Amino acid sequence: IKKDLSIAFDDRILNWRAVEGQVMPVMEADTNGILTEYQPEVITYQYSCDADQTPKQEVNDKWHCNPPYNSIAHFHGNAKPW
Repeated sequence: IKKDLSIAFDDRILNWRAVEGQVMPVMEADTNGILTEYQPEVITYQYSCDADQTPKQEVNDKWHCNPPYNSIAHFHGNAKPW
């Protein structure tokens, strides 16, 4: 059984590993900015990511502004370009 785990969220990757004789895993690494390295230049912004945001917006919507989410576009309803 493998007991190593990596969790990717926002632009952050957490690596956890099992320790013999312990019930809880131990965090091995917490890496920020790793996905930015592999993302091409963003050609347009959504969710006002290019504007200053209020503290409430930062908490609720800021995740849209980081890789890999800021390079994905979702078109709603009849506003699709095709």
